[in-house]
Amino acid sequence: MLNKKLERILFYEIRNKQLAQLPNSDFFEAFKELDEDLKERYYLLSKEIHQIWTYINGPAIKNIFDNKINSIEEYHQKICPVSEEILHLAEWTNFTLEKEISQEFKEAFKKITGQDY
Repeated sequence: MLNKKLERILFYEIRNKQLAQLPNSDFFEAFKELDEDLKERYYLLSKEIHQIWTYINGPAIKNIFDNKINSIEEYHQKICPVSEEILHLAEWTNFTLEKEISQEFKEAFKKITGQDY
């Protein structure tokens, strides 16, 4: 089971990537709650999220790079295995890392933050 503190910071990390937002006070508050072990895990997962986001949203390069991947799950199935923590959030919130907002995302946002989106 995913640690709730780690889940919260990863939620904000993925949300920021998906919606092209900078970290806000909620993100920094969640980060302060992490102990050193969770911070180390977060750093690794943050890099992985960035790599996935770049692949999904980066421009295609003819004859070299064809980015017909539209979600974290597709990336996991077709390109490279994704960490369980990231897959869990992607499945639960319907995060894709494409710039869109789903109803599942809005519901997850409310459940994690206690605020309406």
